[in-house]
Amino acid sequence: MKTNMAFIKQMSKQIKERKAELDQRRNKLTWYNWKEKNLLRILPPWEGSEIFFRRVFYHFSLNPAGKNHVCFRNSWSKMCYICIAYGRVWEVNPKMNMRWRNVAYVNAIDRYDEDKGNQIVPLSIGTFNWLISMMCDDDFGDITDPKKGSDLKILKESTGPEAKDLVYKPSLINQGTPIHKDPKIAEKWIKSMYKLDTIFKPPNKEKVQANLKAANDFLADMNLERIDPYHLRSTDKYTDINQITDQEEVDVPDTEEEQLSYEQGKVPENQKKSTAKPKVDTKKQEDALHDGQPECYGMEFDPGSEKCQICPCETDCSDLCGALN
Repeated sequence: MKTNMAFIKQMSKQIKERKAELDQRRNKLTWYNWKEKNLLRILPPWEGSEIFFRRVFYHFSLNPAGKNHVCFRNSWSKMCYICIAYGRVWEVNPKMNMRWRNVAYVNAIDRYDEDKGNQIVPLSIGTFNWLISMMCDDDFGDITDPKKGSDLKILKESTGPEAKDLVYKPSLINQGTPIHKDPKIAEKWIKSMYKLDTIFKPPNKEKVQANLKAANDFLADMNLERIDPYHLRSTDKYTDINQITDQEEVDVPDTEEEQLSYEQGKVPENQKKSTAKPKVDTKKQEDALHDGQPECYGMEFDPGSEKCQICPCETDCSDLCGALN
């Protein structure tokens, strides 16, 4: 009797496919690294989604932990204490340069290195807005169409003083072409797409606490009053989770270091700030607590909705948090 090699090959294929699935679940993600010349095919929406991108806002102007911080308010319409910290700093120094950065993540194939398969590509707000406008043009339409889409060509150029700023010049080419001429390869790429809404998902309790700590570290570094989540000031800005400002949509040139932060989650050395720790008045918080409160008590209480913005207990806190009104 001979070994059924066809069966062995089929088993090997199944093992590889299963490994690829597990790798994605373990967040072993493949990120695209920008080159001088880039030719990408953006893939269509992943299963369960109607859009092909996931937009995420970042705070880049305070880095007590040496990395960027996601803006909860603009990314998920959740309370963001860093936004509140921005407002407090602008009260005393309106000209201080603090920015939000908007990044749109997409699944895409690198046409110059297709063997790498699907990768997550971060698009700047300028490139993303241009892309959306082009898709609304009847001459281009849905560039992610698997059978008759277009490729996105982006040239990265250095400009400005000492050529430290980056400019991305996009264009669309190869209109009306399939993802790949081999349907099996095209299907494989589509099946390998990351579900970006599960990778960039709303914050849990730990991330909310980290957001508050980052905001208070920043305020301590500026010698300003720390944020007490139980007693926000009536003058605090950005407590409205749907409030948008012009500064959030400004597209500014990126330095090489700043561009890397999109891909690596780090911040350039020249942007890092002091990590001075504020003195926390825990007694004030303890005095506000009631007996029987849930673990998440008052974390993001909104009197208007009578419950916390984030509530793992799904508890109505209107009575427990009455003192916070």
